[in-house]
Amino acid sequence: MLSIARIKWISIHEENSKIVINFVRCYNSFTALSFPSRNVTTKKHSLSVRKSNDKSIKIPSIKTVCRQGQLREAMDALKAMDKRRIRPNSYDYGYLLQSCIANRALAEGKKIHAHIIEQGFKLGGFLETKLLVLYGKFGVLDHARQLFDKMTERNEYAWTAIIAGYVQRGQFEEALDCFWQMRQAGNRVDEFIFATVAHACAGLGGLKEGKKIHNCIVKSGFYQSCVVLGSALVDMYAKCGSLEDALQLFDEMPQLDVVAWTTVIAGCIQCGDEKKARQLFYGMQQAGTRPNEYTFSSILNVGMGVSDLEQGKHIHACIYKCGLDSNVVLGSALLDMYVKCGSLEDARRVFDKMPERNVVSWTTMIAGLADHGYMDEALRVFLQMQCTGIEPNEITFTTILRACAGRASLELGKQVHAYTVKTGFEPTAGTGSALIDMYSKSGSIEDASCVFDTIVQRDKIVWTVMITGYGKHGMGKDALHIFEKMQICGEKPDHVVFLAVLSACSHAGLVDEGWHYFVSMEQKHGIAANAEHYACIVDLLGRAGYLDKAYDIIKRMPLPPDSAVWGALLAACRVYFNMKLGIVAAEHLLELNPQDSGNFVVLSNMYSASGRWEEASMVRKTMTNMAVKKKDPGCSWIEVNRKVHEFIVGDRSHPLIEQICAKLEMLFGDMKEAGYVPNMNFALHDVEEEQKEDILGHHSEKLATAFGLISIPPETSIRIFKNLRVCGDCHNSIKFISKIVGRKIVVRDSKRFHHFNNGVCTCGDYW
Repeated sequence: MLSIARIKWISIHEENSKIVINFVRCYNSFTALSFPSRNVTTKKHSLSVRKSNDKSIKIPSIKTVCRQGQLREAMDALKAMDKRRIRPNSYDYGYLLQSCIANRALAEGKKIHAHIIEQGFKLGGFLETKLLVLYGKFGVLDHARQLFDKMTERNEYAWTAIIAGYVQRGQFEEALDCFWQMRQAGNRVDEFIFATVAHACAGLGGLKEGKKIHNCIVKSGFYQSCVVLGSALVDMYAKCGSLEDALQLFDEMPQLDVVAWTTVIAGCIQCGDEKKARQLFYGMQQAGTRPNEYTFSSILNVGMGVSDLEQGKHIHACIYKCGLDSNVVLGSALLDMYVKCGSLEDARRVFDKMPERNVVSWTTMIAGLADHGYMDEALRVFLQMQCTGIEPNEITFTTILRACAGRASLELGKQVHAYTVKTGFEPTAGTGSALIDMYSKSGSIEDASCVFDTIVQRDKIVWTVMITGYGKHGMGKDALHIFEKMQICGEKPDHVVFLAVLSACSHAGLVDEGWHYFVSMEQKHGIAANAEHYACIVDLLGRAGYLDKAYDIIKRMPLPPDSAVWGALLAACRVYFNMKLGIVAAEHLLELNPQDSGNFVVLSNMYSASGRWEEASMVRKTMTNMAVKKKDPGCSWIEVNRKVHEFIVGDRSHPLIEQICAKLEMLFGDMKEAGYVPNMNFALHDVEEEQKEDILGHHSEKLATAFGLISIPPETSIRIFKNLRVCGDCHNSIKFISKIVGRKIVVRDSKRFHHFNNGVCTCGDYW
């Protein structure tokens, strides 16, 4: 008979190391069918074949080798019987099919099915059910259904096999149809079938259908005696969104085991009631029920933040007390918890102590480091992972490419890309968008475009990342072309796509186009502009010099302008030295963000640039009195031979500083001969003109450029990155340098990319 004891709860989602209760999986439960008795006397271990020379050749017994788990030997025995023209009986076929089910050997099972047909053997209910179980378990439901429809008599095992097969494949409606047909046919329904169809209702989110199943279970009399069914119904109600029914049912259950507790905790998490989930977790321990790995995985899946660190540590201590600290799945969940709580030190300790690490563990550690800005360490951990022989998955590649993009490490990014190709990893929309983003942020928009062209199935993220990439590189027309192509392909734009489009227009100075798309958002696509869209349109108009129009839009905004909106106006006022509007914008910014040093600095710089040193000094004094933390100084960096070299203004710490300064001095001589005149407005210090020129000459961008010229081969482009917006004098200087030395120089600042070549920048001096 069917063994209820073989029902097992499975709750692992290993892809993202977050564990949820999946529910009532059957591992070989409906395959453990008893064999009918027979009154046949056979040799116990082998069949003897009498030959003419009176010698016997022994063929292993199919029953014996199948029971020993030796499927290959059983198949060999079947071949030997064919050669000796010995016809198998139904028991031989039954043992063979059972062995195929146990060993998950679908191909061999199909061969046995074909052998039965070739022999002209009548299947009968016993073998038909075995084949149903085989095909159902492997999801070959077309074969299973054909067999099922041809059966003249369907017993409960046949119904069980076809219903369980449908549920396992996620065809929940078909499973429920079969269940009601089974009931109508008068077949006995046991606990396993009820649990299976409850899972089907959960998968469909069909609360109404689930309540019907609940009613049938109550009438059957199973409900009060079977904790498994109670847990199945709790899971069903939670997944159908009725947490109140799930909790009521849980409270009424006469017996509670670890599965029941784990199910209700997972249900609360799924329904968003994390507070109740935590209460139940502690209630479970007070009731004396020992949590298992699935319970801990569920509670660790509760949204954690920095304030939850102590609670997370308490759960970690419970795991240790239960002796589950070596569990690889729990280790990954703990890693994820500590990362979310912002404690990378604890995460690293857990990671280092793990006796076994899988791809989820490695990926979680890499993602945690990358998300917290430790790009170099994330890359080192990825390289360590490769040394262990564990194959990265899509999430790993996406994560490490994000780290490469954050560090603007083009060479390493290319190596990761090559690694994906070498290992035969098929690119998806996820990895494709990560590659486009990496190449775009690393300064190689050409490679980003090539990757985009190779992606066949493009989702909205892929289109958006490509539009953003073109926009950051000042290629507004290309960005708009991709946007129009996206709509032709049937992809509807959302507010994020429009944000990328407006930003691209802003960087390229496409005022008319930008205004057109801004208006069409609501009129054509029904998307209301938010503060970010208004910040983009203000930035677009401000960059183009339409300061009054930009200010007018701010005054007519249907929502309160935020710091991004006023910041866009202030930046434009600085470029065009509009002190009146600049002060208005600065006052609003200081009111919104009184601790943002950037607002003070911009206002001070505006006063300095117009020679109003007293006002500039007062702004900085106010900043000091308010204890506002100063922003990070301007910093530029360049990667040479996989090593990153950083520079700040006037920096003399680099070991090659003498050669760098000598190179700059030589370049300035050539530049002045070519017509270069230093722009003293960007030397914002109340000092003599000669000192201003010296300060300008040692801005971080110029130091990085000179270092690149003496360190990188002439045929290679120089790529420089800066944490702030590139200053006007440096921008002008690098244009002259690119023409004098005949080199392509790419500079990525905080806003966009500048490609300098032969004395011209792709931004058209518009940034």
